[in-house]
Amino acid sequence: MTKSIYDQLNASGTVAKQRLVETFSGNEVDYKRWGAGGDFGFYIDDEVDGGLLMKWYQATAVAGKEGILSTSDGTSGEKRQFSPTNFVWIANCKWTGTRTSGVSRFGIKRYRDGTFNGGGVAGATMGYDNTKIAAYTSSETGGEYQSVSSTIDVDNVYHNFKGSRSGGAYTLLIDGITSVTTTQTSSHLPVNASEPFLYVYNNDTTHHTLNCNYFEVYNT
Repeated sequence: MTKSIYDQLNASGTVAKQRLVETFSGNEVDYKRWGAGGDFGFYIDDEVDGGLLMKWYQATAVAGKEGILSTSDGTSGEKRQFSPTNFVWIANCKWTGTRTSGVSRFGIKRYRDGTFNGGGVAGATMGYDNTKIAAYTSSETGGEYQSVSSTIDVDNVYHNFKGSRSGGAYTLLIDGITSVTTTQTSSHLPVNASEPFLYVYNNDTTHHTLNCNYFEVYNT
């Protein structure tokens, strides 16, 4: 059995706080854990290292469509198990699409509604109006947000992301090398218990997709 990142970084016997580990394997998305929203399809990709695939479900993409996967849905209610101030999330993701015409975001957030800008986000963003992968944070209400660019170009290959916060500013580490720290320490950040999420938006008639084959979140 593959150890989680937490297990690999902490001594054996260390009692973990609240934690989620997801590899998006098997035949279909586990909807006992995840809730889907928006217009996209959510599949287990049939390719090597494919993991989860989020994609508009028709052959021809439609502008203005979005999809979100989180641990809350309209049927089973909210599952916000993670601290907004003391957390780590780790994801291995790949975005495919035209940078200026779509966007993907993932990390943790307070609300699954208000998906594009608001909702209380501490995550990563790729595409739309930024040539670089960026740390992305937003307020829980009002849609105020901050995007801080890294030095890594937006591309269509897998990257490893680690978002973390310990009471102060939010930091995004990309591929274990490049670190980006936001200037916000209180505003433009979630302030209440939050949930993991993955999000994609189409801004034109081109397919923009997100793959994720590892997602871990834990409280620190």
